Amino acid sequence: MLTFVPLMPSSETYCIGINHHAAPVHIREKVALTTAEQQQLLSCVGQGDGSTVNAGMQGLVVVATCNRVEFYVSRNGNGDAGLSRDEAVALIAGLGVDLGPVADHFFVLGGEEAARHLGRVAAGLDAVVLGEAQILGQLDAAIALSRQHGALDAHLEALMQYGLKAGRRSRAETGIGRNPVSVSSVGIRLAERVLGTLDDRTVVVLGLGDTGQLALKVLRGMQIGRLVLINRTPETAVRQAAELGAESASVMGLPDVLADADLVFSATGCPYPMMNRDMIARAMAGRSDRVLVLLDMAVPHDVEPEAAGVPGVKLFDVDALESEVTVSLEKRKRAIPDVERILDDELARFLVWRSQRRAEPLISELRQQAEAIRQQEVARFTRRMSDLEPEVQEQVDRFSQALVQKLLHHPTMQLREGARESAPDVTGVVRQLFQLDMRSGT
Repeated sequence: MLTFVPLMPSSETYCIGINHHAAPVHIREKVALTTAEQQQLLSCVGQGDGSTVNAGMQGLVVVATCNRVEFYVSRNGNGDAGLSRDEAVALIAGLGVDLGPVADHFFVLGGEEAARHLGRVAAGLDAVVLGEAQILGQLDAAIALSRQHGALDAHLEALMQYGLKAGRRSRAETGIGRNPVSVSSVGIRLAERVLGTLDDRTVVVLGLGDTGQLALKVLRGMQIGRLVLINRTPETAVRQAAELGAESASVMGLPDVLADADLVFSATGCPYPMMNRDMIARAMAGRSDRVLVLLDMAVPHDVEPEAAGVPGVKLFDVDALESEVTVSLEKRKRAIPDVERILDDELARFLVWRSQRRAEPLISELRQQAEAIRQQEVARFTRRMSDLEPEVQEQVDRFSQALVQKLLHHPTMQLREGARESAPDVTGVVRQLFQLDMRSGT
């Protein structure tokens, strides 16, 4: 008598994260990760350290930006149990990251919810500035880093490629990315309003990574008096200053530069404040009533928050810019329904792939068994017919291959359809009928 054996669950993907919706910057910076720290986490997963906590982790992608730190994790299937907050804390703690300080702010999403969230992030619907395109490059870099360290398994690869495709389609087919507005441009326009104009002003860009480059792109289209570039790698500042006809300065010379600056745009990856209250207070001495605008785009902070209390200083961090995004985004807002339709379309395609993936181990076993039987019978036939010409033996081999392929074609298609949640029991029938070994799916 046949008994029904449900399909073994496939690996599940989760997003464990914290972002600007869930927590302000002073909370998010408690779990900010440098590139070196991300590489260490990915290596831990890619090399399979064998720890009890991470025994079920198959893949990891870390998306760490100013506005979010999100861990996309692939784990061995555990049915419909999902991943509790306590399990998520333990899982990430096994990588050496303590989520305790942000326990009330991080979120855990699994399966379809995690995929939908990634699509919204990639399309710019989850950004501080609606439609901001910088996240696509950041996702690309996160995927490349995970792949480089052997931490990108097939499930996360498919999830990430879905996210990238959803984001690219959204920008190509809708107006979500038009009327370019970035956090950098919003900050600089805010500074322009505070100062009245940037004409004949001294502007300092501290940190020449992606965010700093966006600031420079905006500044190049403006009439500013003096542009000074500073980077923790001095050679980068010198080279880029020469290219732009700007000046360069060293980090050690920052106190002197501050004394002359009108606007400082700061976005380094430094784990501690580059500018503290005392440094800024000394820079403000003797400036009379001249205002100093500090745009701190870094997480953790580049500017000690207490510096906001220094007379004449106007300090804005990444969170302060959210309230500055107004009328210029109305056209992008009108594109949201079209973006949502694209996300639904791409998500449906991804979910079909995921459901069909559940059947692949069974299909592989079935094909391997059929191939073994084919080879066995062809060998038996050729032994009996030893006087056959080589050409005829080759034709017999090809005929048997074609026969097996045709016999398995429709069952294979039905198995992929049967892998959907609505009809999983067919897999048990197949295993019993063909006497396949019981093995967990991937």
